[in-house]
Amino acid sequence: MSKIIVDMVLMGVYNHFHHTRNGDIMYKYEVKWDKETNTVSCGALSLQRYTEMTPANFFSKVTDGKHLVVKSGEHYVQSLNKARCDEFDTSFIATYKHFMKLQYKVFVASIPSKVVNNYCRRWYGAKSIDTTILNMVNQRINIINQTITDGNSNILPFVVFSGKTPKELKQEFGKGLWKRLCKNSEYRNRVIFGTCAIKQMYHFPTSVLEKMKVINRCGLLEERYKFAEFYTTQLRGKWTKITKNELWDMWNTLYDTNRMATQLGYKFKWNQCYDDIKKLHSEYAKAIRDMQYSDKPFNWIHEKGICMELEYKGYKIVLLDNPRAIREEGDIMKHCVASYTTVVADGKYLVFSVQKDGVRTSTVGYTRQNNMWIIHQHYGKCNQRVTDDDEISIVKRMFNELNKD
Repeated sequence: MSKIIVDMVLMGVYNHFHHTRNGDIMYKYEVKWDKETNTVSCGALSLQRYTEMTPANFFSKVTDGKHLVVKSGEHYVQSLNKARCDEFDTSFIATYKHFMKLQYKVFVASIPSKVVNNYCRRWYGAKSIDTTILNMVNQRINIINQTITDGNSNILPFVVFSGKTPKELKQEFGKGLWKRLCKNSEYRNRVIFGTCAIKQMYHFPTSVLEKMKVINRCGLLEERYKFAEFYTTQLRGKWTKITKNELWDMWNTLYDTNRMATQLGYKFKWNQCYDDIKKLHSEYAKAIRDMQYSDKPFNWIHEKGICMELEYKGYKIVLLDNPRAIREEGDIMKHCVASYTTVVADGKYLVFSVQKDGVRTSTVGYTRQNNMWIIHQHYGKCNQRVTDDDEISIVKRMFNELNKD
């Protein structure tokens, strides 16, 4: 690299150029920083705050969209690369990287690294900058810097996200709570702030609050608080072993049980053994199902003398003749057969449960067409395909039985 280019890079200006016939250098795209306006620019692209760019949109912005390439697979990639090389004299990627580095220097590097790393980075992919938070931090940088200078880095989470001074925060939280928060580590305060309910959740252990991230914006604050209490007392010693999926299942179970209890006129106690809560969940679900789905048989089924059941090679196929039975079939087999209840009530559909040794193995639906009962669908648990020949045969035998003259 020539001395002139080295000098320009050091000054924050990098030029792509090509030579004219007389040997003079003609500059094409400058990557430069205007310190008076605090603007980073290149070609038609001009930015006054940090912006995530990809090579594709950088190329389009710099050239003002003059090099549009029709997208069509491999041809598109080849054509785009050729356009970039032609326009940037083969050094397009170097320009892009230099532009991003200069952006970082101008808009990010002046912020304390601990603030950038702890608050401005997305912790996935390539750990890129979250531009929304970065711009917010830039607006509050004086307060943030003063907090660090005063040796109060542990309260940065509240300062960064509220934009308030420590004095203002002390007044807002009250002397007692503020004193507790000031004794915490920065990490614990970040976790507490993430609960979206500082005054209510600050006293829970950090490991519990970390798990609560899964439900921070779910349900009501009172419900989240009760769940945190349940988790703290009932699962002590297991906090680190419980996965996010298990925690989510627990939350849904307690949340649903509480709602069902209210619907039934009961008062739900959150802080009890999880196994007992799961039993209550099943009992309440059945009670509500009984309220919504009658066990009274569909009159037309018995009036027409529809075949109720058959047995064949260890399998048994049983007609579900009331709304509750159809709903229970859907719950146990984990599919949507309960949605056919109204069609059955109208006399246009039949639902049968196929069982073996008392265990449900599949569900069959017969629909009425041209004065015949036609097999509409036959699925196992979770809509799995049925492959057992004898199980398929008993369904066909019921088809023949239903259509007897």
